[in-house]
Amino acid sequence: MARCTARPLSAVVLAVVCLSSTVSAQIPDEFRNLQVLPKDITRDSLVQIMRSFSLGTGLRCEDCHVLGPNDTFENARFDLDDKALKLRGRWMLEMVLSLNERLRHELPDGDGPPLVVECKTCHRGIRKPYLLRTELREVVETEGVEAAVSRYRELRDRAGLRGVYDFGEWEMNELARELARAGHVTAAITMLELNEEFHASSSAIPAMLGRYFEQGGQRDAAIAAYRRAVERNPDDRISADRLRALTGG
Repeated sequence: MARCTARPLSAVVLAVVCLSSTVSAQIPDEFRNLQVLPKDITRDSLVQIMRSFSLGTGLRCEDCHVLGPNDTFENARFDLDDKALKLRGRWMLEMVLSLNERLRHELPDGDGPPLVVECKTCHRGIRKPYLLRTELREVVETEGVEAAVSRYRELRDRAGLRGVYDFGEWEMNELARELARAGHVTAAITMLELNEEFHASSSAIPAMLGRYFEQGGQRDAAIAAYRRAVERNPDDRISADRLRALTGG
């Protein structure tokens, strides 16, 4: 969401747009139904605010606004509240502005530049601000674990998403933990094996795999996993103890 330090942003309508010069030329000079944004805001200021919303969320004009015939901007009705995303966005903007007001006055021991929440703070340029583990868990539960593996590879291969999702080791470890807790141990194992492919020096991943293999009665796989864990981290006493227990010493 737009940086909310200036007073004009104490009242903003979320109407996300990607404004080219052509589209900008079709924005009216006078505005109606400004419920959050100041009624005397300048046209240029409004255009810049809308652009920042678009960059923060990945949404476009037509997602929130009623456009003209054939989805053009000619005769667009920007004042209408016919689309749910516009109403939802307005509510979210009020939430963010309220949070920023509290941060400005109530955050203890603040230092450095003021801490400000924006659209991009949560959305990171995507429509639904899911974490990687949230995105993949939904795929596991709706389409299956193999689809989740494909989704992970697809997201990781798209260079533009490397700053959007956390592809570090522990995001996937937490996904595995959540899946195992929900009873999806096989899916947890699959996601951990995928994670180890990209974090081959990790000792935590095979240690987790060993536990889940044991839960599934896969003794040989558990032994192999614990061995990798101990080789990578000789101080891992838990994995070493489990390895001794499974191998008889």
